[in-house]
Amino acid sequence: MDNADTIKEYLVTASRILSHEGLVEGHGHISARIPGADHFFIPARRTPGLVRFEDILTINLANNEKTAGEGTPNSETILHTAVYRSRPDVNSVCHTHSHGALLLSAMGVSLRPLTIHGMYYSDGVPIFQRPVIIVKESYANEMAKALGPHRAVQLRAHGLVVVGPEVRRTCVETVNYEIEANILIGAMQMGKPQFFTDAELAEFKESSPQGPDWTTEIPLQFRRSWNYYIGRLTAQL
Repeated sequence: MDNADTIKEYLVTASRILSHEGLVEGHGHISARIPGADHFFIPARRTPGLVRFEDILTINLANNEKTAGEGTPNSETILHTAVYRSRPDVNSVCHTHSHGALLLSAMGVSLRPLTIHGMYYSDGVPIFQRPVIIVKESYANEMAKALGPHRAVQLRAHGLVVVGPEVRRTCVETVNYEIEANILIGAMQMGKPQFFTDAELAEFKESSPQGPDWTTEIPLQFRRSWNYYIGRLTAQL
């Protein structure tokens, strides 16, 4: 199990990866549940690409208040709190304003995977229809209800929320979502997409180690992707 400082470092790196890959600009955030505690880590209100270790705050799930760290919490911190309260299985939450997700939600289209990299979302992606900034607890609870047992929810006119069992994987899967969204958009422009059948989805999950398993340990293929995005990030420094 990763210690607190390691998780904070993951959040710093993930924030910068999301910025470098164009999924966030001045806004957006990723968080991580603290193992064995009713708290989570999230960066303070700061441009994601500039997040530093000392910007990581500790938030109490009971009252959505900061208990440690320097800086002001993001206005949508309650979004993360609501997900963690409703989903004990979730250990990381990511919110972006990625363009592919925005376009799909504007068209009322839910993501359906067309490649094996989108299999994480094969159980469906609902759309939260209320076009608001999620700063009220009532909005956050509605959004968490829309998410339900799924691994992502599109926010109409707003963006995307992805959840996961581990912060590095959540980051990678958020990048994968944007890739898959753009593939779907392109396929719909070309004609009728060839979606996976239920039998094909079942066969993939059974036969491939890259299936959408839910584990607190990051699988090798996602560790490789994480390291790839770190390489792209550091190459620009």
